[in-house]
Amino acid sequence: ERLVKITGEAFFDVVHNNEKPFIVITGDLAIQDIGTSFNINAKVSDSTEVIVKTGEVTISLPASNPVHVFQNERSVYHKQEKRIIKTPDNDVNALAYKTKIFVFENASLPAVFQTLNEVYETHIQISDSLKYCHLTATFKNEKIETVLQIITETLQLQVKDSGSQTILEGAGCEK
Repeated sequence: ERLVKITGEAFFDVVHNNEKPFIVITGDLAIQDIGTSFNINAKVSDSTEVIVKTGEVTISLPASNPVHVFQNERSVYHKQEKRIIKTPDNDVNALAYKTKIFVFENASLPAVFQTLNEVYETHIQISDSLKYCHLTATFKNEKIETVLQIITETLQLQVKDSGSQTILEGAGCEK
């Protein structure tokens, strides 16, 4: 068999082989491909997320029936409850850390910068006056400096650098 143990986050694009199953172990979970591409996020200590982009995986826990997760589905394993919840995968930016492709459709500015900060490992903050602002934009493999410049010009924001942080300020938006 092909066995991988991980902590953190990883994307797998696997060629299925019945004679050599591909299995990922993270904590209590064993995730086996059924010919697929999928992402595992085990960075958070109390949960593990699996997003299937193509194909199917099975997720197994000791002494329980496996859960089948199919293309465009997401599962979250809650460690405390030892429970797996399956939902449709509606997060178009779930793999942005890998692809550097972001699609924001009327997204709140706090959510935009939460995503950007996670992917680019930055500490950009927005002032309270901007918490009701929204953004519609697509960025493809851009540097964070370019993304920040486009957002600030589009929304007419000012950038203030205070050492380790960048703070965006502006007139704000209505509820």
